[in-house]
Amino acid sequence: MSFNLQKSDEEEDGKRSQKEREGEGGTSVEKDYKSKDKSTKGVQEDFSCKKIQTQFFFCSSKKGFTRIYNSVLFMGFLARAFQSFRPPPPKTCGSQDGPPITSPRIKLRDGRHLSYMEHGIPKETAKFKIIYIHGFDNCKEINIFALAASPALIEELGVYTVSFDRPGYGESDPHPERTLKSLALDIDELADQLQLGSKFYLAGLSMGGLLVWPCLKYIPHRLAGVVFISPGVNYWWPSFPSKLCNEVYYEMFKTDQWALRVVHHLPWLNYWWNTQKMVS
Repeated sequence: MSFNLQKSDEEEDGKRSQKEREGEGGTSVEKDYKSKDKSTKGVQEDFSCKKIQTQFFFCSSKKGFTRIYNSVLFMGFLARAFQSFRPPPPKTCGSQDGPPITSPRIKLRDGRHLSYMEHGIPKETAKFKIIYIHGFDNCKEINIFALAASPALIEELGVYTVSFDRPGYGESDPHPERTLKSLALDIDELADQLQLGSKFYLAGLSMGGLLVWPCLKYIPHRLAGVVFISPGVNYWWPSFPSKLCNEVYYEMFKTDQWALRVVHHLPWLNYWWNTQKMVS
């Protein structure tokens, strides 16, 4: 009897100690399961972090590619716009792909050619020898002395005129580095090669009138007289009285005022408008 009681006491003590161990940390099987569960969660968390990093990298790469693509498109648009605003390279008359030469030309000191056309009586017997400078959208063929005056009047007055294509116009070679002084020297050389004598008259129509001014400055000793025919004026010249410029400027039509503003402030837009084909 006493043995059974002792055995039951030992069993109760064993169960009590087992419960205490379980209370402290659970059975060894549970501990292994918990450790495995923790390791699995760690792997899952690590995988989730890597997945998030991969997605972020993919999104960043996609945004970066989009920026590069948009930048390339924008640069292409700018290049296309620049080409449309930029004048094409000039084609020299008489060259392989250039227009033919149909009128006489002189060769200047720097190798360029200047095309000209003579009108009136022979210069050897003329009383008045006139060099005519055409306007902005004209050429040597538009000579008002030859077009407006009758041959009888020209002969009676003894007038000889020569008109020429300004550099880059008609059949004259372009001169990208031209200045007002260089044009005056071109006229001086034209008079020498045509043997017009020590002095001659100079006439300028519209924008051609602007080019009479540098001749008055750089070759005054060659001029017997000058004529301005409906001359164009640069209303932004600082040497002109501002009051007079404003008075004359605002007497023009509004459309002409705006046209001059555009040509002065946005010359590239003037070229685009004259060469575009969207609106004819």
